[in-house]
Amino acid sequence: MRFCLVPVIILLSAVGVQAQLILPGALPPVGRPGKAVAKQPPGASPAPKEKKAAATPIKLPAEEAVIGRDLALNGAHGRIEFARSADGLSIMRLTLDGDQISRPDDSCRVDVVAGSPISAKPLGHPLGMNRFQVALEACPFNFDVLDGAILVNSMPQACVMKAADCKVDPAGLWGPRAASLGAERIKEIERGRQRAEATMRDNFRALLARTSGRGAVKVVASEQAGFSSARTTICRDYAREDVHGFCALRITEARAITLHAAIGESSVDEKPEHKKKRK
Repeated sequence: MRFCLVPVIILLSAVGVQAQLILPGALPPVGRPGKAVAKQPPGASPAPKEKKAAATPIKLPAEEAVIGRDLALNGAHGRIEFARSADGLSIMRLTLDGDQISRPDDSCRVDVVAGSPISAKPLGHPLGMNRFQVALEACPFNFDVLDGAILVNSMPQACVMKAADCKVDPAGLWGPRAASLGAERIKEIERGRQRAEATMRDNFRALLARTSGRGAVKVVASEQAGFSSARTTICRDYAREDVHGFCALRITEARAITLHAAIGESSVDEKPEHKKKRK
């Protein structure tokens, strides 16, 4: 519970991680410098334009993906349950595990919802996924909806609940408890992971092909190179992750969605750099 995650933007960069791995799908090798380009003979038809890499859409998880599910932080701690509301989602049950303030070596638990449900306010799709804000007085947080899970964005510091003598940090992946993932489900997760990895690579190549400017290309490539380390940071504490791989699947899907959303906005990068600025 004592970790502070990079926000969902962690899917885009690996801040604070020393090692960076180049994932499959990173910058493709370019041609050898100095290679001669064949000239078209006079009167010949111009060579066809090279097609840009095609993006692969991925289904955006809706609110129904988490309604009525028992989700736990890292598949083991606390509990959160959602229901449908007029605005989208309401939290019907929220239990947070943490460390006692007076005795840091001892654990504590806080049942937050008592009486009326907590409203989760929609914040749009800043990274492609549905994002919600929970205006909890003692511990406000935002989260993105994944398939059967939510990713709570990292916070500046842990929440201090003095009345309960408890310090909590809800940041991380809230998903199914590890014990609920049986053999058949693990096989499905493995197949899904392969599809998600392929989709992510396709969308990265498509985004890179649509990005102009050396600086912009460098940012996109750097973010992709750091994704593997960022995913490890998020998933290393998920219970039995090495057995089922649920966390890695959902974080990879989230990255693929974010890349696809960025492709839709990348047309601004394709404009000539010498274009005059608006007055």
